Parts: sequence; C-alpha cells; structure tokens
Amino acid sequence: MTAQMRTGPAARDPEFRGIDPPALDQVIRQLQDAQNAIRGWLNAHRPPPGVSAAGYRQADQVAQWAADQLGMLSRRYNYAVAHPSPG
Repeated sequence: MTAQMRTGPAARDPEFRGIDPPALDQVIRQLQDAQNAIRGWLNAHRPPPGVSAAGYRQADQVAQWAADQLGMLSRRYNYAVAHPSPG
C-alpha cells in the first residue's frame, strides 16, 4: 500500500504497522480461551443418541478455525514486539 492510499495514523507515518501489541496479545489470549472452552464443552457434552450432531460439528468447526488463526496472530504479535515502531 502506498502512502498516498493510507488514511489515519498510517498517512502520517510510513512505518505504521497497525498493530497494537498489548491489544493483539489480549485477542490471542481470548481466542485461546474460547477455543479451549468450546472444545472442553464439546468433549463433556456429547449429543444424545438420535439427536442431530450438526450443531456440534459447527461448534467444532469454529474451534478449529480459532486454532488455525492462533499461529498467524502469534507470528504477527511476535513481529510487532521484535520490530517496534520508531518514535
């Protein structure tokens, strides 16, 4: 993205990354907690015989999506911490 296309803080600072490390760390922890809560609940509450497991599958897909995002978010967090914005 070129500087001409940027708005907000990015328009004033070409080094702006748009990552707030403490806020991103909080999002990562919340996502981990949510994924663990979903998986824990699903493991403790199996659908009764004869009851559709469709909702359980959807919840499991959400937990898997959360797990899939954690690696990318952690890499972004680590990069932002290792390469702080100057100034």
